[in-house]
Amino acid sequence: MEYVPSLENLILYLSVFFLSSGLLLAFYHSKFFSTLDVPNHRSMHDYPTKKSAGLVFMSIFIISLFYVTFFGNKNSGDLNILIRTVPGLFICLLIGFLDDRYNFSSRRKLFFEILFFIPYIYLFFPDFHILGFAPNVPKIFYSIVLAGYIIFVTNLCNFMDGLDLYLTLSVFVAIINFFFIINGIPQNNQMVILLLIVCLGSFVYFNFPPARLFMGDTGSLPLGYMIAILPFFGNPESIDLGYGFLLIPVFWVDGVLTIIRRLFKKENIFRAHREHLFQKISLSILNKRQTTIIFSFWNLLSIPIYFLLRDKLSLLFISLLLLSFNSILYFYFINSLSKDVRKINHERM
Repeated sequence: MEYVPSLENLILYLSVFFLSSGLLLAFYHSKFFSTLDVPNHRSMHDYPTKKSAGLVFMSIFIISLFYVTFFGNKNSGDLNILIRTVPGLFICLLIGFLDDRYNFSSRRKLFFEILFFIPYIYLFFPDFHILGFAPNVPKIFYSIVLAGYIIFVTNLCNFMDGLDLYLTLSVFVAIINFFFIINGIPQNNQMVILLLIVCLGSFVYFNFPPARLFMGDTGSLPLGYMIAILPFFGNPESIDLGYGFLLIPVFWVDGVLTIIRRLFKKENIFRAHREHLFQKISLSILNKRQTTIIFSFWNLLSIPIYFLLRDKLSLLFISLLLLSFNSILYFYFINSLSKDVRKINHERM
């Protein structure tokens, strides 16, 4: 269904954008929230930068969801969307904020995420397919699988938030992929996604390289949650978790393969590092802006591949093809960069 915003909704979008922008500006100049991300040898930024800005634009997003549900017109709000969105966002926002302020241990964050998401999903999320398959198993199995998926994607986005504007721009691209690839998106769901775009759009100026503000875990965890549940905003008759692999395939490949490489090297995967491909390329080949643009927009490759193959292959094989292609590129550049580093070290000796 094509969604054409009404004048009332356009006014709402503009109001949300300017409200969020104004509060972000106040947050930037405020001394009350003054937690700084101080750079070290593993950081990708050069100067102390205020973090936790996600508290502002994600809070505005949550408030706007309440507004359209209870005070908007009949075609703008849906209580089911609110129930499946806001509690998860709030928990991620809270965990992220506490982590930004008090440096929660990874095990503690994971414990609270598991404790919340399994019963939450069991109670409020509908059944779904996984890459075209719908096994006839008890709902608790689906709940555990979906909880694991959401927790992984949420933390994956947190891991990948290491370069100015990268996560922000990647979320925009994921939403573009979502609108092109997934059919039958209800109007109410489209409005929720547009509100997310508006709120995140207010952050672009402050996060543009060199960043004035970082979203922190307070922003990356809720955004990761929204990316994880995007397939549930599609056609309610054909929800398939597998579409998530087409939204941000570069994130999946760079994130997952880097975690695997670090595990093989017996490194702490929760510790900050510079092992992601986007970090290595930013440090050796391209500048930060170029890296952000190329790595973010490369995800758009999902659109032509999906439309070329959707009538010939299943979602499973399209996802495998796309992820495999990006994996080949990943290992090619990782190996090339490793050879360059070894060559430089050899010349220095």
